[in-house]
Amino acid sequence: MPSPIQTKRPDVAMNIRELATLTKTSIADAIAIAVRSQLAIERVKANAQLTKKRKAAELALAELRSLPVVGPDVSNKDVTPSRIPATFFPYQLVYHSATPRSCPSHISGSPT
Repeated sequence: MPSPIQTKRPDVAMNIRELATLTKTSIADAIAIAVRSQLAIERVKANAQLTKKRKAAELALAELRSLPVVGPDVSNKDVTPSRIPATFFPYQLVYHSATPRSCPSHISGSPT
């Protein structure tokens, strides 16, 4: 009598037994071999997809780097909120550490 296989799919149990018979291994070994085989295939696929994404990112970055540089270099000092015109922001800025009196009127929303 074959050893029981706990599955709700009889076709899977039959395939496992057939694989064990063909490979002349136990059911547990046949399952382990099949799982390892499928894992190897899936890892290769995942690696290929990752390689494809990396290549696309490298191409996009190369294109970006090939664009001409226009204007002066920008530093962190140039992009602080106090240096950006108030008309740039569609919504009112909120600074938690600042009081309305210490903020310029265009930032705090207080009337001038």
